[in-house]
Amino acid sequence: FKSSALTFHPKVVGQPTMVKLTFRLASEMVAGDSVEVFLDGFGGASVDGIVSVSNTATLRGSWNSKVTTLYLTVDAPTIRVPPDTEVTVTVEASKGISLPPLSMPANLPTLLLRTDALAGPVEWGRVQVAEGTTSFKCFTEKLSLTGGSFCGGNHTVRVCAANRASASTYAQGAARQAM
Repeated sequence: FKSSALTFHPKVVGQPTMVKLTFRLASEMVAGDSVEVFLDGFGGASVDGIVSVSNTATLRGSWNSKVTTLYLTVDAPTIRVPPDTEVTVTVEASKGISLPPLSMPANLPTLLLRTDALAGPVEWGRVQVAEGTTSFKCFTEKLSLTGGSFCGGNHTVRVCAANRASASTYAQGAARQAM
């Protein structure tokens, strides 16, 4: 692969997400060639019947939750996907692949892909660019507004953040200004 990237939406830890894999081929792919994507820590029930159609290729596949691997096979017998082609594979959130239950750093080195393409197989290699996720918790912060403020008095603000310090900083800054 000349390049590879993974994005997710929504990015809510532990929940089903749309998985979007984009890669640029170093060699051609033809019908029957496959791509495997190891999604370390991901979950959701195993599922068959995954189909991704783009203007460059149609891939069919499955998600195996036991080995956290997405299996995709080029499925159009008359299509030859030439080298240097950018291929985008989208697996909708409705297929049930879930993000890891905890925060995941960007460019996690254990997100891997490989291909058995006849023209140029590639062993497991790291996905070059991958979005991270942050596990948020909801906190209640108290604000006391004084002076000529339209919203003077005591208020509580519910803030979702990675930790209490971040929630407090947001409430004291952005939320206070908004009030």
